[in-house]
Amino acid sequence: MNPVFVSLGADARAKLLRGVDVIAEPVASTLGPGGLAVLIEHASDTAAFTLDGTSVADAVQRLGDPVEDLGAQTVRRAARKTVADAGDGTTTTTVLLAAMFREGCKRLAAGHHAVDVARELRAEVAEVVEVLRAQAIASTPEILGTVAAVSAHGDRELGDLAARAVDVVGDAGFISVVPGEANGLEIVKSYVFPRALLDASFAKNPDGTTDLDKPAVCVSSVPFALRTDIAPLLKLASGHPLVLIAPVVGEAIAACKANNVTCVSAAGVDLDALEDLAVAIGAQVLRQGVHTPATVRREDL
Repeated sequence: MNPVFVSLGADARAKLLRGVDVIAEPVASTLGPGGLAVLIEHASDTAAFTLDGTSVADAVQRLGDPVEDLGAQTVRRAARKTVADAGDGTTTTTVLLAAMFREGCKRLAAGHHAVDVARELRAEVAEVVEVLRAQAIASTPEILGTVAAVSAHGDRELGDLAARAVDVVGDAGFISVVPGEANGLEIVKSYVFPRALLDASFAKNPDGTTDLDKPAVCVSSVPFALRTDIAPLLKLASGHPLVLIAPVVGEAIAACKANNVTCVSAAGVDLDALEDLAVAIGAQVLRQGVHTPATVRREDL
């Protein structure tokens, strides 16, 4: 049986704060253009420097004291939520969380009730958000370049390159960073899903490709094996050309050929890659237990 740990009052708060600080202090050191690099030892007995606060937080896997570890997990969860919502700002989130936690502990130690402290905190957060919204200004390429240069630790060239990429692709575009020996920007005006057609018979062009005008697209991690699996998709496509990106096997292949459904094999493709594709075309991945017409969308390929 696993041991049970119970910690209450000031002792529990002190341990939680130590866990928060274990993560927050090294993460905070990377903040801003003057941030410091952190050396991380990996399980393979190799070490690497990083300037990324998220990587620093994730490197601290588990603390010896379970209560302190809860504090550390709180920081990691907050940072991950920020990066999921905004794509950046994890280090700032960590610094703010640690500061608010520390001040909250001081108020509790001074005799304030925890409910009152939480209520005051929510009210103050709402006030700060209101002030920030009032001060907010529309971004420009110049502002984006400055912000990106700060993230690149003062490298203005990289900042301007990132700002140009954001300006070119717009709010609906995607930006990927590929390691290389030189800085550069490549614009691709489509989404490339590097998978071949399931069968040569689906190709309409001599080069093994096919062109479709505003097809319906179904992205699925669920295999299609029977003829009856295809029928609901044909109905949803409403007469438009249909592209099926999924594991397709057995008699379902023949059914696709008979109904002019273009198949792209997704066998062996992980769910994350399918989710990326679905986001790019405005669809939803059909998964086990999830059956919705939203999985089929008419989009240009």
